[in-house]
Amino acid sequence: MCTYNGVRFLPEQLRSIAAQSVPVQEIVICDDCSEDETCGIIESFSREHPGLVRFQRNSTRLGGSQNFAQAISLCQGDIIFLSDQDDVWLPTKVERMAGLFASDDTCAVVSVAAIVTDENLKPTGKTLSPMFQTINEKPSTFSARIHQSSAYGCTLAFRASLSSLISPISPHWWHDNWICFIASRFTEIRGIEEPLMFFRRHRASAGTNDKLDFGPFGQLIAAAKRSRRIDYEHDLQKWQDMKQQLKKIIDEGKFTVNLRYGASGSKNAILDEVQARLEFAQTRLDIVAKSRPLRLVPALRVFLTGHYSEFASGWKSFVKDLFIA
Repeated sequence: MCTYNGVRFLPEQLRSIAAQSVPVQEIVICDDCSEDETCGIIESFSREHPGLVRFQRNSTRLGGSQNFAQAISLCQGDIIFLSDQDDVWLPTKVERMAGLFASDDTCAVVSVAAIVTDENLKPTGKTLSPMFQTINEKPSTFSARIHQSSAYGCTLAFRASLSSLISPISPHWWHDNWICFIASRFTEIRGIEEPLMFFRRHRASAGTNDKLDFGPFGQLIAAAKRSRRIDYEHDLQKWQDMKQQLKKIIDEGKFTVNLRYGASGSKNAILDEVQARLEFAQTRLDIVAKSRPLRLVPALRVFLTGHYSEFASGWKSFVKDLFIA
């Protein structure tokens, strides 16, 4: 668990973890320089549960992804559960997820469904899917494969043996997306459709989700606010980091190929699809670097290749590239 100014909701989450039907062996908490009473709450909880909590206070802010990377590196158990500071776990979450690992030794990652609630734990009527669902056919596009192999970090648990594949976590990725993408290429992943936790949304939630937090009009405004040229540079760096990590994994030989998500299932295919995504990122960056009147021809050329549909959101991404400032 990573914490930052979590005084309002943290006690309830800690109690829900301590009350699991199958007790957890340790709770590793890394606090990212909280300015409220978060650390006091953790220390008090630790005294109430001697030997359960391993607590580290950061001397400088790391940010969410790098703080989670640190926390993962400190875990000593065989199965690592990721936890946000403001959710609530239902009593059988650990039992059900651990049971799936025990029954399937090929499974390296498990995600559960979650009930989305407001800040008072009142259900909003929305549910997070575990994403990791058995499918009959591989999704047709790269963007669809990413979507189908993704899940929220707070819904995840994975075998500690996966740590060597995901480390180091790129600072240009959210830790959960990084873990899911790599795991989906080299391991088996599973999902539990039964909601086993409350996913609390509130004003201070880390990160926003357009579909969960906004109506249709708000989603458009949020998308427009994210349309910055620096995001294209970030996207390029993101896929450069991923290619480097995958190449390291393959060169070290610590993997089995997942036929479902790893293109044709070969080492070259896994790298080739990421290289293609990387080249697409570079192409888009080159397009938006031009003045708007000069973007249409190169953007249309890319559109006709089908790459906007393969790697992005189709015509929406095409239009975005034409008009972004």
